[in-house]
Amino acid sequence: MNFDELIEKLRNENAIDWKTKAIDELSEKIYESDKLNLVCELIQNANDSYANKVCFVVKSNEINLYHNGIPFNENDITQITRCGKSKKKNKPTEKIIGRFGVGFKSVFKYCSIPRIYSTLHGENFGFKLVRTWKPYKIPSSNHNKRKLGKTRFCLRIRKNLIEEFINFIENNANDLLLFLPNIKNISFIIENKKFIFHKKNEGNFVILKSNKKNKTLNEKFILFKHKIKTGKENNVIMLAFKVGANNKFIKDEHPNNLFTYFKLKVDTGLFFYFHAPFELDIGRTRPEDSEDNEQIKKECFNALTKCFEHFKKKKFLNSSFLEILP
Repeated sequence: MNFDELIEKLRNENAIDWKTKAIDELSEKIYESDKLNLVCELIQNANDSYANKVCFVVKSNEINLYHNGIPFNENDITQITRCGKSKKKNKPTEKIIGRFGVGFKSVFKYCSIPRIYSTLHGENFGFKLVRTWKPYKIPSSNHNKRKLGKTRFCLRIRKNLIEEFINFIENNANDLLLFLPNIKNISFIIENKKFIFHKKNEGNFVILKSNKKNKTLNEKFILFKHKIKTGKENNVIMLAFKVGANNKFIKDEHPNNLFTYFKLKVDTGLFFYFHAPFELDIGRTRPEDSEDNEQIKKECFNALTKCFEHFKKKKFLNSSFLEILP
């Protein structure tokens, strides 16, 4: 099926009944917060396309996200034009966060008609997604794909979000890359100012490098991975410990929040970083109450035990480790 035929088919299939239901669900739950949900949603979609580089270009009236991941296929186009939860639930795996769920529709909080550009079967395409989730073909993008990536999301926004983006970067960006499976580099270009974040894996260690307002920060973490099964999928729980010279453990000023790839609104009370692949509520702020999540919680305790055993074997333990324990 070519792109024109697919777009027409999807427009004809979209039905009023589930559109209305999804709009109600979105307005009540996803839009409950003023934080920039759309940033995490767009990063998630890039990660799940196996992108390793993402770039946001933010202006007063427009946000563009570019990534260099695998271009769209027919299923991607179908999923992004749907609303509500799909019949086949996209469970996270070790490399995949979960693509194009209800959460992507958070872009409609700021933008009436998102525009998406990529390639299908080797041909460039573009389409716009109107409020009723009906796709319409538009001219393909002429952006520099070699420099900025193969896929582009263009959001012409109703309000200036520059201040919100700056706040998001200050509150999240230093550890934004820590637990993302595929992305190694995220940059924000905001009114010609660059904020660049880079991740490098070196054996048991992860190096996070940030450049904000011409100030460079390097942080080093010991990373421990505990592999688990979530349903039929292979997955992983990760613990990250900030260290300095001679691998001395560094205690953060405040306890850290729980991560499910991104930072959640759940305080762990721990002075190290903890990621677990929980199924989240629709607002993506905390884990759902479910049997699967109860099993993951049990595995979290196993992960702690295994982590300490691993550290002892690797001779990472020293007096500074005791200082970060609750």
